[in-house]
Amino acid sequence: MITLSPRLQKVADFVPACRAAADIGTDHAYLPLYLLQTGRIQQAVASDVHEGPAERALANVRKEQLEDCISVRVGPGLSTLQPGEADGAVIAGMGGLMMIHILEEGADVADVLDWLVLQPQNHAAELRRWLAEHGYAICGEALAAEDRQLYQILFVHHGRMPALSDIEAEAGILACRQGDPLFPDFLRALIRKKNFTIRGVAEDTANAANRAKREKALKEKKELEALLWKFGQKT
Repeated sequence: MITLSPRLQKVADFVPACRAAADIGTDHAYLPLYLLQTGRIQQAVASDVHEGPAERALANVRKEQLEDCISVRVGPGLSTLQPGEADGAVIAGMGGLMMIHILEEGADVADVLDWLVLQPQNHAAELRRWLAEHGYAICGEALAAEDRQLYQILFVHHGRMPALSDIEAEAGILACRQGDPLFPDFLRALIRKKNFTIRGVAEDTANAANRAKREKALKEKKELEALLWKFGQKT
């Protein structure tokens, strides 16, 4: 039985029981192997843009004797899939801007997927805004701690969601954060980033752009501190 890292386990937890799932950027194919071994899915496509990761994935698939259930493919983004071939897709371990590019370039496939599980390494705020503006609804969020890092995982369906404020885009959908023990630590990390921005600009700066940047960081820091209190934690 494949054992997943904490990050991949959180990703796997969001995958609903279904016929077929795609893992985009699969690397070692650990995720589809785990999903098959636990009976969550029946078929999988394990796809990677590079030959090396695809070769590693294929070796692991053969080791687990699941060649009949997992198709390993090489190609960018969703281009390795036919529309309707998979019920949903996992896109994990890459930047949020790359995920936007993948969803735009593979719109013919993405438009007929029932669900997406997204784990952006960065630019999560831009990803959330794009999803909200392009017919997607974020239905679930979670955090995973691994190697002193906090990773964000989003569960997404087609649908509508309200326009996001800057804080909602950065901190995530708050209704999904209830009960997440890692959320206060995540808010503290965001507050530290705001403090870094504030300290980097003199209070009496004559530069209008820098002054606006500092004021925005001060405002958002207060909003984040209020969220931290709301979730029962002091700064």
